[in-house]
Amino acid sequence: MNNEVVMDEVLYYPELVRLDATWRCNLRCKHCQTGMFREPGSHYSDLSTEELEELFKQLSRLGTKQVGFLGGEPLLRHDLVSLARTLHSLGIRPSITSNGWLINDRIAYVLTQEVPVDIAVSLDGPDHSRHDNIRGKGSFERAVKALQRLVNYRGRSRTVLIGISAVIHRYCQTNVIEYLDLANELGVDYMVMAIVHPVGTAKQYWDELSIDQGQVLPLARTILKHFQSGKFSFSLRLNFTYSRYA
Repeated sequence: MNNEVVMDEVLYYPELVRLDATWRCNLRCKHCQTGMFREPGSHYSDLSTEELEELFKQLSRLGTKQVGFLGGEPLLRHDLVSLARTLHSLGIRPSITSNGWLINDRIAYVLTQEVPVDIAVSLDGPDHSRHDNIRGKGSFERAVKALQRLVNYRGRSRTVLIGISAVIHRYCQTNVIEYLDLANELGVDYMVMAIVHPVGTAKQYWDELSIDQGQVLPLARTILKHFQSGKFSFSLRLNFTYSRYA
């Protein structure tokens, strides 16, 4: 008998790719992470439509299943819908994380009906005072209206997933229950909560935004205890890994 053990080859591939579609943004958030990938004073141009389409073809050959557009604000790219169509044609599911400011009725209809794209809208507080303190005056109202439009145009179909991307910081840590209640009221499919990290712009505001490390675990327990009450119709993911790598 041949006692040699033959190991099957293991193939690794990027199943999910998160892509900064643009450096540009219409807001100036205190915790923006985009700057962590750029050298101070440097200027970079966005990848062109042709460059991204070629990248998508390569990812398709590798077996990628989903590409998520981040930023900056992805909807500032005028070719975003075209890029989403390209991904669909390659069998890749597109998604977007947006601040919601540019999601009017037309955009909401296109992204939920014509070119289905999973969409997460950023909310950094359960009310105007906390969210706008991070993202700017009027941004909370625009984000909430964007979510309402998306849920309305999507209807009862679940072909498009609509969610909330939430960064937990000092201003909102005592109001996390209100966060969950708002998400439930808006009728989203999922919510992702992440602790603010000292990267990008957040390094400049760290003393203002940071949460004490000893408060992170009790905060997570408070959220989970309330969420497990059974009254919520969306899924929840916590990204509460705490880091001090400023």
